[in-house]
Amino acid sequence: MNPTNIQLIRGFKDILPGETELWQHIERTAITLFEDFGYREIRIPIMEKTELFARSIGEDTDIVEKEMYTFADRGGDLLTLRPEATACICRSYIQHKMAAQDPVRKFYTIGPMFRRERPQKGRYRQFYQIDAEIFGIAAPFADIELIFLLRTLFDRLNVTDTTAHVNSLGCPVCRPRFKAALAQILDQAAPHLCADCLRRKDRNPLRVLDCKVPGCRKAMAGAPSILDYLCDDCRTHFSTVTDTLAKLGVPFEIDKQLVRGLDYYTRTAFEIQTGALGAQSAVAGGGRYDGLIESLGGPAMP
Repeated sequence: MNPTNIQLIRGFKDILPGETELWQHIERTAITLFEDFGYREIRIPIMEKTELFARSIGEDTDIVEKEMYTFADRGGDLLTLRPEATACICRSYIQHKMAAQDPVRKFYTIGPMFRRERPQKGRYRQFYQIDAEIFGIAAPFADIELIFLLRTLFDRLNVTDTTAHVNSLGCPVCRPRFKAALAQILDQAAPHLCADCLRRKDRNPLRVLDCKVPGCRKAMAGAPSILDYLCDDCRTHFSTVTDTLAKLGVPFEIDKQLVRGLDYYTRTAFEIQTGALGAQSAVAGGGRYDGLIESLGGPAMP
């Protein structure tokens, strides 16, 4: 009797010779560009304490609620395979007291992330990200630099037909007014919302705008835009971002429903989208997270 062949875990992928050369080309191109812009490499563990992601990403997000690979080790500590890199880099920035030496830091990292979502075309449970972060710069030019950096990276990789989708998520000063206006729309739309959105609409209404269920998107099509509720500082910040992107010749669209899938974003949020991939149109994304370092126990640091 022949033993049963052990197969690859569903949602994981071997990267074989013939493919690895392409991966290496992409990584080399990104590393050269990042280092030209003054970013330095940081390597972070693939496993962290679960609390790090619950506190940073947000307990009401799909990632924390449904998608994390979490388990208790022999000592009873809850550990999680990293679903994204930003929280890990923030933890390292705080733990090693980098702000005391020089608060302005620019990092990049490349490596695997893990999310237990339903495998489908273009999505894997172990996937790879190229990540860049800027700490210590409150000015909107940090946001602009990252968007311009991504546009340049895709140009060098001959990924054509890319457009930046940008939005502002406001700040703790102006966001409460928007949430109050959004709550009224959510009450009217409640009969058409999915179970997840019904659960979140009172605790974190912005999360409903990120739902990909067609019925929810249709029900929220008439939702107010946070851009109409921005405080003066946030409005000036966002205008500088869009005006400068236009001067740099970076194609962009203002997308009022763009909130991204993580709770820590403030002010600028963005995605780079391409028409070459069908429904899976986003090839990069990110945003500003001015309150995250402080919320994780570090100094107040943009």
